[in-house]
Amino acid sequence: MTTPLKNLFSPLRVKNLEIPNRIVMPPMGTNLGNPDGTVSEANLAFMERRARGGAGLIITEITAVHPTGIAIPSELGSYDDRFIPGLRKLAGVIHAHGSKAAMQLHHTGRESLFLLKAGKAIAPSPIRSLVFGLTPREMTRGEIEETVRDYAEAASRVKRAGYDGVEVLAAAGYLITQFLSPLTNLRTDEYGGP
Repeated sequence: MTTPLKNLFSPLRVKNLEIPNRIVMPPMGTNLGNPDGTVSEANLAFMERRARGGAGLIITEITAVHPTGIAIPSELGSYDDRFIPGLRKLAGVIHAHGSKAAMQLHHTGRESLFLLKAGKAIAPSPIRSLVFGLTPREMTRGEIEETVRDYAEAASRVKRAGYDGVEVLAAAGYLITQFLSPLTNLRTDEYGGP
């Protein structure tokens, strides 16, 4: 090829991982998970079709690292070992077509309508959600430390389920972004805003 895309279909090495080409399917919400956070047959079929298309790397949609971090009731879970068998199947359908698989780890923080309505939404500071108009509860230091562990444990589960990597969602106004913004983090302790 003589176009600027001459390397599009050539492999890419990232440390010990070789991705078969430079095409990456980014995470996108499908709402296909089961209500209990497990992988559904519809999830498997959707990802299998994506992998059959030839993407070198497929990053799955948001996957909750803790029950207080679920954005929508059909969000996949990674906060308990019971999710590993389904996550393994999902990685398997991606790998079956030669694609590499990564999972997007997520905690919604204050941006979950059903958790806000139930009084279970947590955030760095009790600042009203501009999207939903309700106020979350401020996280304790212990909950913050637990959430850090939750991300690490979720990454470990994802690895045991056969994924090649993880992507940590630190954008779109979710929990990590809430800690980074002076608009949503008014804390004065060591977890305070910029």
